[in-house]
Amino acid sequence: MFRVKLLVAVMCISLLSFISAHAALINGGFETGDLSGWSNNSGILAATVNSYSGDIAYSPVEGDYFLKLTSGLGTGAYSIVNQSLSLQQGAKLSGWAAFDAGDYLPYNDDAYVKIGNSTVWSRDISQVGNYGYTNWQQWNWEAPTAGSYTLEFGVRNVGDNGLSSLALFDANFLATSAVPEPATMSLFGLGLLGLGLIKRKK
Repeated sequence: MFRVKLLVAVMCISLLSFISAHAALINGGFETGDLSGWSNNSGILAATVNSYSGDIAYSPVEGDYFLKLTSGLGTGAYSIVNQSLSLQQGAKLSGWAAFDAGDYLPYNDDAYVKIGNSTVWSRDISQVGNYGYTNWQQWNWEAPTAGSYTLEFGVRNVGDNGLSSLALFDANFLATSAVPEPATMSLFGLGLLGLGLIKRKK
């Protein structure tokens, strides 16, 4: 009886390890109406909104809310919102971003989406033009190896802090690999095998 309980415990631990390794992205679309699950260095410069009208009118890509992140922390200082994730190899992240420039060259304000050391989306005034903008644009990324990553959004003023630009982010989605880690599945499989053998002996 003790061996049965021990094997069940091992199997439960294995399953919990597998689940935790595929941790979900929290509040990826900002549908709580706030920044729950995210870290923020920029105070009121980061806000969840249900619409924004600049040069054009923006609505959520999906759901009811999206993130509006405004520059203004100082020359060259990024307003940042981010979230750390534990990902398996092959996990896929995607989302949507837009840039609305509130300045003109040579003040080349810029915005980005980064995952770890990879910049997966970026725009600046040299690309969109003075007081230019983009529509919603989709980005995609796949984890090259298992590990800890940080999904990060940023926007900053460049050259001065007089006129602020902003960036919008929405519909961030994590699709985890359907294939568990070999070590996890081996441990889980051994537990099932051992439990079966004990039952046969009975």
